[in-house]
Amino acid sequence: CWLAGSGFEVEIDQMRPAPTEPMRACAASQFARCACADRTAQSLAKGSVLAEEMTAENVHWFLDLFDELRIKVWLDGGWGVDALLGTQTRPHTDLDIMIPELDSVLLDEALIENGFQDVHTDDRVDENFVMGHPAHGLIDFRVFRLAVDGNGIYRPGVVDWKIFAAELSASGSIDDRIVRCLSAAYQVRSHSGYELKVTDLHDMAALNKRFGVQLLAKQIRQIDERS
Repeated sequence: CWLAGSGFEVEIDQMRPAPTEPMRACAASQFARCACADRTAQSLAKGSVLAEEMTAENVHWFLDLFDELRIKVWLDGGWGVDALLGTQTRPHTDLDIMIPELDSVLLDEALIENGFQDVHTDDRVDENFVMGHPAHGLIDFRVFRLAVDGNGIYRPGVVDWKIFAAELSASGSIDDRIVRCLSAAYQVRSHSGYELKVTDLHDMAALNKRFGVQLLAKQIRQIDERS
């Protein structure tokens, strides 16, 4: 992976088709998910049988869909870290994504058409929800508002979590396929304010080793305690 400003940036923007009027109307609301999608999707219980692992093959299925829809999607979470590293370093249970509001509507509808359903989570909100499929696995949406200056904001007026343009300018690779992902610095910044799991600590240590990115004091302490 090469971060913006390193001299190795990769341009992966594509021309995007104009949304249909119904989707434009849905996306105009404060929340990214439209009512027509909510009425169509049926909620899956936590115990439903779903793919146990988000494999690289499954990720490529999603990437193909993103390309087909011509939407902007940033990989986040564990696969976002492994994209930065350019190799899979551990198993993953889902695919975490950051996606702008309008693109979220398009993806949501396309997933429903492909047989995905809502997956019940206790902390579900319109900007953070999970969809699942028995074969393709779980995809975890984090919907944000993308401004014209390239900066983003997650849950404006509620959380007001800022995502800076530089953090959205990173790219990585999965099996030599270039993908958008959040920067290493963003990954470190976003892994705070909650109890980190073993997989989180693995990811932070890997980013520190590869890129020399400065970890937070609590992250360093927890990594040291587990070493």
